[in-house]
Amino acid sequence: VTPTLVVPEFNEDSAYTYIQTQVNFGPRVPNSLAHKKCQNWLIQKFEDFGCTVQKQEGVQTAHDGVNLQFCNIFASLYPENKKRVLLTAHWDTRPWGDNDSDTKYHTKPIDGANDGGSGVAVILEVARVLQKNNPGIGVDFLLFDVEDYGVASAPKSFCYGSQYWSQHPTYQ
Repeated sequence: VTPTLVVPEFNEDSAYTYIQTQVNFGPRVPNSLAHKKCQNWLIQKFEDFGCTVQKQEGVQTAHDGVNLQFCNIFASLYPENKKRVLLTAHWDTRPWGDNDSDTKYHTKPIDGANDGGSGVAVILEVARVLQKNNPGIGVDFLLFDVEDYGVASAPKSFCYGSQYWSQHPTYQ
């Protein structure tokens, strides 16, 4: 007898709602009120989905000398399981649309629906679905912050949050 494989159903409408909620906060540029509000909402969503959450907070001096408050968010489902998978995305947005074809947007922050918002939305929906459908393994979610503050002329100015986490990993 072949065992029946139950595949949880991913709800795309739910994921789109998570994108819209993030965009509604405004551009999630580090040090902004929208950034802080979104951070709090993300932590609450993970907790609502039964995750244990750890915040990895700090200050990163950017390539331009600005001190950026950051918060990497690490959430775990089924922490008792030793066999684990890790899903990651970044949740901040670019403070300038320097790659936009219309130069009037080059100095304006982006809303981050696709860049940042969509990856986070998929992770939130996966957390929601897996809370109700235990996959038999542990699942960790890591949302990096201060990933998108950089500029092309300073290649090491990107991915501050993941660089920090790689040097100071957070686990349950």
